[in-house]
Amino acid sequence: DFRVAVNNDASNHALKITNGKHATFYGKLGIGVDPTTLLHLNGSGDAIRVESTNTGSAGAQIDLLHFTSSPADDDITGLINFGGYYSGTDSAYSSSIRSVWTDVSEKHGQLEFWTRDGDDWAQRLRIDHDGTTSNTGDMALLPLSSTHSTAFTVKGYEPSINLTKTRGSSGDDVVKLTVENDAAVFDIYKNNDGGGNVRMLRFDANNNIVLNGSGGNGYDTHSWGGS
Repeated sequence: DFRVAVNNDASNHALKITNGKHATFYGKLGIGVDPTTLLHLNGSGDAIRVESTNTGSAGAQIDLLHFTSSPADDDITGLINFGGYYSGTDSAYSSSIRSVWTDVSEKHGQLEFWTRDGDDWAQRLRIDHDGTTSNTGDMALLPLSSTHSTAFTVKGYEPSINLTKTRGSSGDDVVKLTVENDAAVFDIYKNNDGGGNVRMLRFDANNNIVLNGSGGNGYDTHSWGGS
């Protein structure tokens, strides 16, 4: 083995290269800079390039792993921060992507996207362990150019869109738009104060419009332009 010692102390080496061509650095490593982290790169142009020569289906891979002796809920298992100078040499983070354990015993994780708006540094988008996506701000569907169109598609066994008004501890008000699984029936439900769904309007398979009647199971059926 080849070793580089510190202060002529053979037991205190900074670099070891084995006969198998494996190199180990003991301490921080800087490329183009005096390092402040375990690995610190500084320079112009592309900083990191990872290539894979694997002949199988898997390509280049980067792992961010948190090996702690006391894993707990809300642990951040990995994060990528973005930022830079915003005034002179004053720096700040502008955005962040985080992986978080929500229930570590069940191996439930979520992916979070954070952005900065002045002093407001908050989570804007979250993908839960079950695939549920939560957005804390407005969502806009914008075309790539004037020649492109946009579409909002909800697909599933009984796809639904819920419009929810938060009312605090008394329960939310919800308007639910749903396509039932029987013969392409489209229903609109209303739910007040966290109660049960009441169907207010239906477009049935025969193009009839079915209005809620006196409540309960009473419905008035009217046909406008249907078959």
